[in-house]
Amino acid sequence: MLPPQIKKIGLSYGIIGAIVMVTTYLIFWKTGNFLNPLISVFAHILWPLGFGFGAQIHAKISQKGFIQTREAVAAFFLAILLICIAESATIYLIYTQIDPELQNTVQDAAMKVYEERKAAGLTIPKPQKMDLSFQGFSLSTVMKILLLLVPGIIVGLILRKKRPQQV
Repeated sequence: MLPPQIKKIGLSYGIIGAIVMVTTYLIFWKTGNFLNPLISVFAHILWPLGFGFGAQIHAKISQKGFIQTREAVAAFFLAILLICIAESATIYLIYTQIDPELQNTVQDAAMKVYEERKAAGLTIPKPQKMDLSFQGFSLSTVMKILLLLVPGIIVGLILRKKRPQQV
């Protein structure tokens, strides 16, 4: 059983991270930076990892330096779960409700990159039409969570420190 403190920390970091992600995506959309690859990598990967690692470190500190791997991973998982769900919901709303024309802009940009790479002699797959269904977004969210979980498990293994045995 996880200590309630671990759950609280994971949820807190997840809620704060989710608010940051939603705000960030709305700013990206409003400023026209939605397609900037550097900004996208930062928002898609580095921020969720940063909040997840922060939750792990905070959990270890709250346990006076002693934490099991499963506790560290649980704090990480709760944080990225909330962040990824909020991110996915925000992107879905932007593409389907707020700015449906953005779908065409993204598709055109992907086709332009495809044509440039094809002209350069590279063989890359042709971009597919965006899947804006609930199933498509759910699958991509689950895959992202699983991919982000790998570094979370590694950091959880690094942070672990067992409590000394009491006699």
